[in-house]
Amino acid sequence: MPQITKSKLLFYSCLSFLLGIFIFSFLVEKLVIKNIYIFGIACLLLVLSVLFYKKGNKLKLWHFFMFLMFFSLAFWRYSLSINVSEINFIETYHDQNISVQGKVMSDPVHTNKNQSFIFDSIYQGQNHKIMIYADVYPEYKYGDYLEISGLLNMPEEFNGFDFKRYLEHSGIYSLFFYPKINILDRDRGSKIKSNLYSFKNKIRLVFDQNLDMQSSVLAKACFLGDKKDIPNNLRDSFSKSGLSHIMAISGLHISIIILIFMNLSLSLGIKRQRALVLTVLFLIFYLVLIAFPASAIRASIMGLIALFALNSGRSKNFLRILVLAAVVMLIFNPRLLRDDLGFQLSFLSVLGIVLFFPIINKFFLELFPNKFQNSIFLNAFISIVSISISAQIFIWPLLIKNFSQISLIAPISNLFVLWTLPFLIISIIGALILSFIFHGFSLSFFVFPKIILSYIVFIANFFSSFSLFYKEIYYVSPVFLFVYFCVIFVIIIKRD
Repeated sequence: MPQITKSKLLFYSCLSFLLGIFIFSFLVEKLVIKNIYIFGIACLLLVLSVLFYKKGNKLKLWHFFMFLMFFSLAFWRYSLSINVSEINFIETYHDQNISVQGKVMSDPVHTNKNQSFIFDSIYQGQNHKIMIYADVYPEYKYGDYLEISGLLNMPEEFNGFDFKRYLEHSGIYSLFFYPKINILDRDRGSKIKSNLYSFKNKIRLVFDQNLDMQSSVLAKACFLGDKKDIPNNLRDSFSKSGLSHIMAISGLHISIIILIFMNLSLSLGIKRQRALVLTVLFLIFYLVLIAFPASAIRASIMGLIALFALNSGRSKNFLRILVLAAVVMLIFNPRLLRDDLGFQLSFLSVLGIVLFFPIINKFFLELFPNKFQNSIFLNAFISIVSISISAQIFIWPLLIKNFSQISLIAPISNLFVLWTLPFLIISIIGALILSFIFHGFSLSFFVFPKIILSYIVFIANFFSSFSLFYKEIYYVSPVFLFVYFCVIFVIIIKRD
């Protein structure tokens, strides 16, 4: 039997853990097993793997027991994420009027109709996260210490969206709609977080003051990940043209930005190592500006893995790193795999880029004569096409399942838009810095970002008009999705 290297053993163990999380979260979550029993099974499998390892069994049964152990640990970790005390709290007190005290734990999201935030409450000596929907005024801030009284509700599904599961993956099991709120104190939160949120709000204000409404909304979506103010007609245009990912900070979004930034640095004559350092520093600076949201941090990790994989040419090694990164994230929050679309899109898009970008990119380059293949512009153009197609291979089933639609014109519309993203982000950063220094000239600094934003909106509206290439699909069989992602699982193993 061929020898399995240590790195391969770790890789297969990680895949066993991912498979365990996948099965438990999608198929048998309702199977109630006490945590101690699952942990006991994992310990027993560890003992068996050690015993068979010491015996030097030719069939390598210790490998089998080790993989089963990681599979069991995934079950155990996921079962720990099901907060029984929170569920009991809801079953006991939902649909009742209660009064709780606590502090605002998130940056409130403001719309024309209301404001919403996560509230860390204390009730009968226990801490509970509660989602609050309140009137637009007075405005609340991160760190405010409040007393909230009202009817406690349990999240429910609406319009086919499982809002309950969506909140549960963040540890939220209950919510208040427009309760009575009294401010007891201010600034009870982390000073660092408070300053970051305050700075992010200043950026929003600068966008609103220096851009027209449509450009401001799009800038906040592309740059900050804020999608709450996007009008339905604009959202519809981006959806039909296959450009919805532009308005989200995902692994694909980050990968495109840093890969094109990397290529741009190289085209300016900067050495590869320095270009890599500049790209990483640029990404860190970008994360600071948007206050380090968890989704952006995860997307950045995925994007950096794609960057180093494609620049090293050793996609197999980075495939293992990508899987390991996913496992680490799921150890911290195993509900991401089932309930966080951002995590799913980030992981699968980067997985597609790592696995298929070299193949697709080579195929397109070979369509051109040798004398054109060293062209900086041709390489950049083909890279954009290849990245888009590589990512779409794995994420299209999720887009159909979650948005009930598919855009057949997406590869073409992305050609016209993706190349603008690094220029947009860089120009926005430059405009923001100059605006904070020379406030009186802010409007002039935002001329170039506004041109790019207007161009992106124009492309979205233009391609969305081709209704023939836009299809609505209202049902995707869970069996099909299961088989599709099992095929992905096999591809990963075969590629390794």
